[in-house]
Amino acid sequence: MGTKKYLALSIGPIFGLINQSKTVRELWVSSFMFSEFTRYFIEGTLDKAKCLSPVKSVEPTTWGAGIYPDRVFWELEDGFDERNVIDFQEKVLEKMVTHSSDTISLNEFKSALHFYWVMGEWSDEKLEEKNFIFRLNDLLDTAELTQKWEHTDQKDIITKLIAKGKFPDNILNRPIYKWRDRRLDEKLIPYKIDGKNKIGRYPSIEELTTTPLYRFFQKKYDDIYSENSEILKNDDEKKNQPDKDISAMSKFKKIAGEKFLNRHKYICIVNSDGDGIGDILKNLDYAKDNSELVLFSKSLNEFSINASEMVFEYGGIPIYSGGDDLLFLAPVTGKDDKKNIFDLLHDLNTIFSNDTFKDEIFKNKEVSLSFGLSITYYKHPLNEALQSAQHLMKDVAKKHEEKINGNVKEKNAIAFKIQKHSGQYFETTLCIDSEFYRLFMELLNEYKTDDSRYLTSLMFKMNELKTILALIGRDEGKLKTFFKNNFNEKVHEENKKLTEKIQELIVEQFSQNRVDFDSPKKGNCDLSYADIDPQDTQLKTNIERIFACLKFIHFLRCKDKDDDNI
Repeated sequence: MGTKKYLALSIGPIFGLINQSKTVRELWVSSFMFSEFTRYFIEGTLDKAKCLSPVKSVEPTTWGAGIYPDRVFWELEDGFDERNVIDFQEKVLEKMVTHSSDTISLNEFKSALHFYWVMGEWSDEKLEEKNFIFRLNDLLDTAELTQKWEHTDQKDIITKLIAKGKFPDNILNRPIYKWRDRRLDEKLIPYKIDGKNKIGRYPSIEELTTTPLYRFFQKKYDDIYSENSEILKNDDEKKNQPDKDISAMSKFKKIAGEKFLNRHKYICIVNSDGDGIGDILKNLDYAKDNSELVLFSKSLNEFSINASEMVFEYGGIPIYSGGDDLLFLAPVTGKDDKKNIFDLLHDLNTIFSNDTFKDEIFKNKEVSLSFGLSITYYKHPLNEALQSAQHLMKDVAKKHEEKINGNVKEKNAIAFKIQKHSGQYFETTLCIDSEFYRLFMELLNEYKTDDSRYLTSLMFKMNELKTILALIGRDEGKLKTFFKNNFNEKVHEENKKLTEKIQELIVEQFSQNRVDFDSPKKGNCDLSYADIDPQDTQLKTNIERIFACLKFIHFLRCKDKDDDNI
């Protein structure tokens, strides 16, 4: 029985570097740098080694997003000399220095970054038990536990990568959000700033959050973008100009007037990961010259391209789009206001689930996406919002379990949190494949009024009477009577259809997640108010989920001067 040899590489520390980002361009360049390293490795020539994954993208650009993961896998031929690996790595590093920045040296890259190489040889019998991808990943996971001490400040690497060059006084000039050797395509950057030179750059947080207003005030907003570009050339933190009003947000708000809503001050950070991908990898036939693995990689690459375009067309900025792993920034509503962030996540999940793995070899393999969605005030530290999105995806959405109609649904969830400027927040997790989620999406699209009094009064009253909901929440008839008696003002009559939809939402939540009463009359229909514990865990979960959804709908519509503490 024969054996096969494989080689794998891991590049890092990705999260250690990305999580230090304070501006959009720092976030982008820290992610894009690792993608470029991977690209150079898979395009390079390593003697007697065939790169299996990832495959090279056929798309030259995906709206600025890095599209390659931090791990690379090769199959080795007889006669492979592992000493060639170091020479190969050196050539890639030299290429990165040449093609990225004239302000950073080869040694600085070497000192700040980690390159973990592992090699394994297994018999065909062993590989049938556990394929080489999983075996190499286990080895890389172990190798990454032994991180070296960095001689170079990693954040300094990013500062230099986004520098245009050096002035004689050694002050970095930092106006450009683009890779030094690439001529940016028109579609890559949403805005063209500095009409004279047509300099493209990634927008600031303020520019991103107000994207939906651009179509109304294009000329005036272009002027603000140009002014902002001048300011950003010299100082990310906007210091050294104490006598000048440099608040782009205040200018946007003044121009927009009544069209400026509370949501235009908030930014969405989304992190997603695929569900069911491991099952596909386990069932691939690796005996057929790895052609199935190549097809798998190409399928993910195609989704990366489509996902990046969808984010861009929505009005967002794709930071990383590596197959099932997405990271992007976006406004709360799209650039034409026809969609909101949940619509975008729903569409991304749909094309990933239905269109990504269409080949016959993937038949009957169910895949989906899980999302972490962090929505924060535009002045909130970007690195903290990013870490929140990562936590929501990895520790909440990916671990979510929900019993629906007697069956347990795992993952395929959206875990979201909105951190208000006041410091208050609300959060919940929604299973995408659930009736509750469907009803929530209907509410999002049906509630069009700009009058926020309706939901404000509704939530206030429901909060006062939340324990009663535990008694009648799953009884459609009793709930209807409850609403008729408690919500009978003019504003409620004007929104009768929405009130009925909210009742459906409540019934669905309490029917699928019944409150367990600690009472001798447990299960008896004659339970009374006195039998209810307001601190019951399931009751609190039900109320929090319903309120989080209603609060988000209110958040979408409320005006800037409305109370932010709802």
